[in-house]
Amino acid sequence: MRYLLQQCGESLPIPEDVVKAAAADEGRGYIILRQLCVHFGKSLNISEDVVKAAAADEGRGYIILRQLCVHFGKSLNISEDVVQAAAANIGDGYRIMCELRECFGESLPISEDVVKAAAANQGDGYGIIRQLCEYFGESLPISEDVVKAAAANQGDGCKVLQQLCEHFGESLPSYGCTWTNQSTSP
Repeated sequence: MRYLLQQCGESLPIPEDVVKAAAADEGRGYIILRQLCVHFGKSLNISEDVVKAAAADEGRGYIILRQLCVHFGKSLNISEDVVQAAAANIGDGYRIMCELRECFGESLPISEDVVKAAAANQGDGYGIIRQLCEYFGESLPISEDVVKAAAANQGDGCKVLQQLCEHFGESLPSYGCTWTNQSTSP
């Protein structure tokens, strides 16, 4: 790729599909994307679909998002769909959410669907929910669907529910359930 970029200079058209494929490549896509960023600078077109593909990349998504955040900063298009893809990422969701939170802080769009995706995440769900609770506090949107997603999560579900109970306490919607502490004292 480097050779091709050096030979063609700025005249080489890079379609969005190529950039998106690099962002979704769990192997060496981050290297290709870094070369594209270095070569084209801020003129490289990074669409929402490209960022979403990086957020869903379970292999190196956090590296790609870090590169994009460093290169483009707050001009990067971070939509609710991008954050939802990161929250649903089983392999790398926690680290991707850390990158997004570090880059965008409170301007990160956190909706009920994002929280629901995190609660359903069987790999990184607990870590993501813990992070969201710590950072967004009581403003975190919790609904019956979020609680149901956590309850249906066969991986991290128990820990997700425990985190939600600890964070929201009595204000956590129980929807007819009675929350009890199942720990046993010696």
